[in-house]
Amino acid sequence: MLKALKMLLLGRLRQWLDYPAYGPRDLEFWGDGAQIDSAVYLSSPETVSLGRGAVIYRGTKVFSGPGRFKLGDGSHLAGDVYVNAVRGVVSIGSGVAVGPKVVIVSYTNHPEPGRRIVESHRVADVTINDDVFIGASAVILPGVVLGQGCVVAAGAVVTQSVAPNLMVGGVPARVIGQRGREEITNA
Repeated sequence: MLKALKMLLLGRLRQWLDYPAYGPRDLEFWGDGAQIDSAVYLSSPETVSLGRGAVIYRGTKVFSGPGRFKLGDGSHLAGDVYVNAVRGVVSIGSGVAVGPKVVIVSYTNHPEPGRRIVESHRVADVTINDDVFIGASAVILPGVVLGQGCVVAAGAVVTQSVAPNLMVGGVPARVIGQRGREEITNA
């Protein structure tokens, strides 16, 4: 409790001074060249891993512990991304671009008959494989697996897993195209 309070106060002070609040000693793993901008909030930095060259930009909030959050090599979270891995795991592969204001949750409220909404939750890991693009303001819900190379359109709400190289969009997200199709037909 005291350590959490100390981290919170230190984080606020560093934000105020516009310095990054976290460094390699704070995280579970910090790859070479990884960066965290100022004004980033990590609720439990010891449950966060950043790969080589991974970047978390300003305004992003990652809630974890006892859940885990992993950002792979060369991946980035744009500004104001919200990740809830308080329970479960959110794992993002290598070379992934996550746009601004994206929401990724492995833990959320979930209606169940006969239970109050605040007492019922859905917990399921989220896996985002390598070379994925997630457009601005998209929402990725618990249990979703985004296959390698897929694209999520801006504003999409992804409720089900997406196969590799597919493009999805809409609410709820559905297939709207396939990535790399031109490359295959022109080969």
